[in-house]
Amino acid sequence: MKHLLFTVAFACLPPSIHAEEVKDFGRERLNNSPRHGEWVDLKSGQRTIKAFVVYPERKDKAPVVLIIHEIFGLTDWARSLCDELAEAGVIAIAPDLLSGQRLEDVDAARKATYALPKGQVKADLDATAEYALTKIPACNGTLAVCGFCWGGGVTFAYANENPKLKAAYSFYGMAADEPSKVANIACPVYGFYAENDERVNATIPKAEELMKAAGKKYEPVIYKGAGHGFMRSGEPNNPNVREGDKKARDEAWKRWKSLLKQL
Repeated sequence: MKHLLFTVAFACLPPSIHAEEVKDFGRERLNNSPRHGEWVDLKSGQRTIKAFVVYPERKDKAPVVLIIHEIFGLTDWARSLCDELAEAGVIAIAPDLLSGQRLEDVDAARKATYALPKGQVKADLDATAEYALTKIPACNGTLAVCGFCWGGGVTFAYANENPKLKAAYSFYGMAADEPSKVANIACPVYGFYAENDERVNATIPKAEELMKAAGKKYEPVIYKGAGHGFMRSGEPNNPNVREGDKKARDEAWKRWKSLLKQL
């Protein structure tokens, strides 16, 4: 299958992003979590990559959600998001697509992400998905994917690449822009967007048109008063948290948890 990843995903970080939106959060949640989290090694072709897995506290098997991180790498914030998902009852697994790099400088992060070979990213996501479905005994066989910013764009694209997905949750990522990028989507795509993010939001109408024409389910929601990156910048432990982002994050989580229960 022709790799379609990144064709709309790469421009996902606005050049005007503020420094406080890049700053990493999440270590306190990780240190205080009662849930089990661990690093695992998995094979991706001839390479070995690392992924972070967090398990929910439940007595039965659970769905797995694959997390595609922002351009800043698998930061403490991204790993804390894994824990937050596990708290909501699912197994969360996040592959380290930047091979250990943690980049808070926007230009360095953008450069490192743009340098990733498209085929390598798809292979790493495929390897993570296969690991989740075959190597995690607590998995019930259900797999979904989510992503943020750059990862949100990749999430929409990956929904077109992996027919095993049961749902895709794209957070403020560029949406599909041509028929070939939605033709193979086999699961619902749920979009979470910020009102003050017209560069990304401008891609929504075309994606709605394409998904409707292809008979696919696409449900975008735009959160009022929020800026791009609100799932990170709206963190309550962000000393510079903006009220609009915090409110959007709370509303998005409420919706997301409801959707996760449908897996």
